[in-house]
Amino acid sequence: MALYHHVEHKAALVALLVDAALKERPFPIPSGVDWRQDLLEMARWTRLITAAHPGIGQLRSQYKVWTASSLTLGEHWVNLWQRSGLDATSAAWAAAASSVAIIGLVNEEMLFREFEPPERQDLAWRPNLRMLYEAAPGPDDIFDVVVESVIDGIHARMSQRPASGRRSERKPPQTLPTRPAQARRKNA
Repeated sequence: MALYHHVEHKAALVALLVDAALKERPFPIPSGVDWRQDLLEMARWTRLITAAHPGIGQLRSQYKVWTASSLTLGEHWVNLWQRSGLDATSAAWAAAASSVAIIGLVNEEMLFREFEPPERQDLAWRPNLRMLYEAAPGPDDIFDVVVESVIDGIHARMSQRPASGRRSERKPPQTLPTRPAQARRKNA
């Protein structure tokens, strides 16, 4: 209860935690030379922050908070996609799709780290799966391959579709609020 002398409600406390986690490490400085590499570096940054603070994303989702830092992160992500040569609408679509894919990848990777590998006897009659566990690249290499594939795939897909040929009845997924949102009170 003593915290409520400093914050209005739980969502406000979560907003402070989210901001503190996102400010812990500065964004990578874009090279301005290779937008793909800049996006990969941002994805790696996201992975590091998530690994350092695995519960923050769940809290943010639970309390539906937008903070100055999370909005700045979204702005930065879209800006990096705009450097890809896509038109503004395509860059927004690409930013939304890639952020969902990368955040999902990071969250799944965090869950998978808690798993012990299957027992040897369970892999004895599964040679392909055994090879995966015995010869697979490390998690950093896998992460980079997936992120690079997502970036390249989304860029190729969005480059093939002219802006005028998009489904006009569907708007890009909304990843940012249409108006500034305050931390919302939820079960305070």
